[in-house]
Amino acid sequence: MGSRMKYIDDFPVQKVAEALRRIEWSPKAKALVYALATAPNRSMSRIELARTVGSESAQSCNAVLGMFGRKLAMELDSRLAETWKPASGPQGDWVMFMNWGPGRWTEAGPSEQDTWVFLMRETLARALDTIGFAPFKELDDEAAEVLAESYGLNVPDDDYGNGITDPLADIEAAAEELSHLSNTERVSVIMSRVGQGVFRQRLLDAWERRCAVTGSRFLPALVASHIKPWSMSTNEERLDPDNGLLLVGTLDRLFDGGFITFEADGRIRISPSIPEDEYASLQLSPTMRLRHLPARSLPFLEQHRMTSSSKKWRRTAAEEDFLS
Repeated sequence: MGSRMKYIDDFPVQKVAEALRRIEWSPKAKALVYALATAPNRSMSRIELARTVGSESAQSCNAVLGMFGRKLAMELDSRLAETWKPASGPQGDWVMFMNWGPGRWTEAGPSEQDTWVFLMRETLARALDTIGFAPFKELDDEAAEVLAESYGLNVPDDDYGNGITDPLADIEAAAEELSHLSNTERVSVIMSRVGQGVFRQRLLDAWERRCAVTGSRFLPALVASHIKPWSMSTNEERLDPDNGLLLVGTLDRLFDGGFITFEADGRIRISPSIPEDEYASLQLSPTMRLRHLPARSLPFLEQHRMTSSSKKWRRTAAEEDFLS
């Protein structure tokens, strides 16, 4: 696979919809895109897709979708041609520009043993709905969990018990409260736990598609991070952009583990458990601060500071005696 620079989810839905209206679609592309968009969980294998246009060839499916994906990508940003370099012909990475590629999570039928499954990315599905081509369909709980696992977001606690939790464990623990939501609402909340879907899009908009601290615009490195932990939030708070920060991966990891937090004026607070000689390698600085601070985020940040201080900031009795 070529350089992972951007995917369709890195563009606003409206911009993708406008691009879809401008590009030329082949009849086969229309048939394949519609079939995938309207399939259960927006997901089909290459063979299943190929059969919708009378073919048994997975490669023919790849070629048609890849060419369509390339046209769409070039319409969105022609510079993508410099970073996506398909290894074999015109399809290559352009298929994955629009789709996820998790392994099959449901059993294949007796005549269909393809293990490679396409799962249409949310932004494309919403854009197709916007232009009236195919109705948008949310993922069910199982598909959302598979997507989280496929994306590598199954993160264990660290060696110090610093509360960096497994998204799937949090989702399972919240099953009862999630059961009262509609399917659409439930999937949106589940996807917010893995930093995807509606929650990520709202944070991208709120922070102008830039890291809340560094200002980085490199979207693949930016993580939609909850301030008040997802497991402690109400379902409304789990989708609230005021309860979130868009952070580069290292800062997200430190923030999630309580190693850094932010004062009411936006200044960073760094845990004493991080050795100062590690600051440079972590690209961490005590002069860092949030680029701006929405007033409605202040209560969430106050709770984050309190939660972080319970393990990372409290001095022992011996230290207090020494400093007094």
